Amino acid sequence: MNKYTKIIRKIYPCVLPLLYVAVLLFVLYVTIWQQLSPIISAASLFIASEDATNSVEDTELPSIFDNEVDYSDLPYIIVDPPSGSADPGEQDKQPENDTNGGSSSGGKTSGGKTSGGSSSGGGSSKTGYKQYLAEETYPTTYLLAENVSYPKYNEHYAMVDIYGREVKIFFGDGNAVLKKGAGQSMGSMPPGFGRPILLGGHNNSYFKNIKKYIVGDVITITTNYGVYYYRVYETKIAGRNDYNATHLEYQKEELILYTCYPFSTLRLTKQRYFVYAEKIAGPIVVNSLSEIPASASGTQDANNTQNTTNQ
Repeated sequence: MNKYTKIIRKIYPCVLPLLYVAVLLFVLYVTIWQQLSPIISAASLFIASEDATNSVEDTELPSIFDNEVDYSDLPYIIVDPPSGSADPGEQDKQPENDTNGGSSSGGKTSGGKTSGGSSSGGGSSKTGYKQYLAEETYPTTYLLAENVSYPKYNEHYAMVDIYGREVKIFFGDGNAVLKKGAGQSMGSMPPGFGRPILLGGHNNSYFKNIKKYIVGDVITITTNYGVYYYRVYETKIAGRNDYNATHLEYQKEELILYTCYPFSTLRLTKQRYFVYAEKIAGPIVVNSLSEIPASASGTQDANNTQNTTNQ
C-alpha cells in the first residue's frame, strides 16, 4: 500500500459529511433567499444614477403624501367630460365580483378610492391585473402647477400599487430610500408632467411582484393632486448599464418600473427587468391656462370656472 492510498483512506470519512453540508447550504440558498436583506439581492440596483451613491442614514424620511386628501377641493379644469365619467380623484372604483385585479392591501387605496376585494369584469376569463380600468372613458383633466407641491430629495410624495401591494414612492433612489419603498430617478418627473417616470425597487421585497405584470395590466399611482393610471404595453430584460432601456430621453409621459434580474439570485446581477406602461388617465399639470388647447370644446367655460375658484 503506497502513501497516496493511505492519505485517501484518511480523508475519505470526511468527504460524505462535507457533501451533506454542501447540499444543505444549497437548499437553504434556494429556499430562503427572499427572506434575506434586500441589500443582498439588489445591491447596485439603480442604473447610472448619481443619486444612488448619495445614501443617507437609516432614519425616518420626510413625507408630503396625504392619504386623506379630498380631490373635490382641487381646482381641476375638466375638458369635454364624457357622459357618466368619474371624478378625477374617484376613478379607481372597482366593480363587484371583479376577476381582473385580485386583492389590494386593505381593500382601499389612499385618497378614498377602493381597489381591493374580489374583482369582476362580469365573469371575464382575463388573468390580468385591473385591466377593466383601461376600458373606462376618462375626462381630460388639467391642473395648474401652482396647486402641486413638487417633491424634494428623499421625500415620500406618492403611492404606487404594485400588483396589490401599496408601495411608497420617494423622489430619489439612494440606499435609504430602497429600504422603505420605491425610488424614483431624479432624472425623471413626477406623474402629470408629461415626461417618463422611472421607478426602481428591490426584487425580493417591494418590487418582487412586477414579474407578474402582463400586457394590458393597469398600474395606479396616487398623489396629493390626483390619481394616475398606466397600462402595461411591454416587459423586457436589459443590461444594467443600458441607458436606452430607461426611456429617460422620451418626450412623453410613461411609467417605467425596473428591478434586478434574474429574480432568484443572491449575487450582484448584470441585468434588469423592465415593465413599461403608457399613461391612460390622470391630471395634466400645466404652468398656465394658455397651455390648455384653445380648440378643445368646453375649455373656455372650464377656464372661467378656474378663475372664479381662484378669486
